[in-house]
Amino acid sequence: MTFAGDHQNDIKVLAPAVSYTSAHDASSMPQSLYLSSSSIPENHIARLSTEIAAHDIPSNPSYGIDSPLGLIASNVLSPFYLYATLKGKFQVWDDLLAHTPQETFRAPTLDLGCGRGLVLLKIAQIKKRLASSESPVPPAYGIDLFVKGDQSGNAPLATYKNAAALGVCEQTVLHTGSVADLPFCDGVFSLVTASLSIHNADKATRKKAIGEAARVLVSGGYLVVVDMAGYVEEYADLVKQMGWTDVSTEFGGVRIMYGAWPCRILRARKP
Repeated sequence: MTFAGDHQNDIKVLAPAVSYTSAHDASSMPQSLYLSSSSIPENHIARLSTEIAAHDIPSNPSYGIDSPLGLIASNVLSPFYLYATLKGKFQVWDDLLAHTPQETFRAPTLDLGCGRGLVLLKIAQIKKRLASSESPVPPAYGIDLFVKGDQSGNAPLATYKNAAALGVCEQTVLHTGSVADLPFCDGVFSLVTASLSIHNADKATRKKAIGEAARVLVSGGYLVVVDMAGYVEEYADLVKQMGWTDVSTEFGGVRIMYGAWPCRILRARKP
């Protein structure tokens, strides 16, 4: 699987339909990304930025604990679980994003089941670094149902506060919605990510989620998923059935060993 070098110049970078100078301004959100311009879902970041006082913004982001019940169930292996959820997954995603061609981030990106924003906001930070007054960069999009059982304190407000703490509200768009029924058009994102989110659904919904990820990816775009080991090969098989050939999976290592539950990584490129 090649993420840098050979394919870097092949990435199709979408020309923004409108100026992306501010994700807060509803008029700057590219309506062409959405299936229906009359029913664009609310951007929580834009709304909350007008409601939350500056003194309520934390100095540092906080991402909570993945699946708190899983921590309890991990018993004697809980130190591995805590390391994975509080540190290891950060390192893994830093590595994955560092090995993704930088031009990928100059187009819209989408994080599925973004929760409190670990991956979403890492991408937003990259976009902020890449942006300039001469060459604005479209925002990072995130979508989630915000189920608290999937992550402690999971809510749009928590994600907003993390975005504000990192100074990336301008680079972030946040929606409530199902990863199995995305409100976006075909072929509009250069990168779709998912971190420990898709496995929370039943098998039929997982299949729909992977299908939706493939649908909204541009040709040449990347799908990067970190999830529990038992599910990742399922996702890989699904994209292979769609005719994708640039597909790889690998063990995530001890950094993302959630107690007795190891993780695997899927990296795939849409033909």
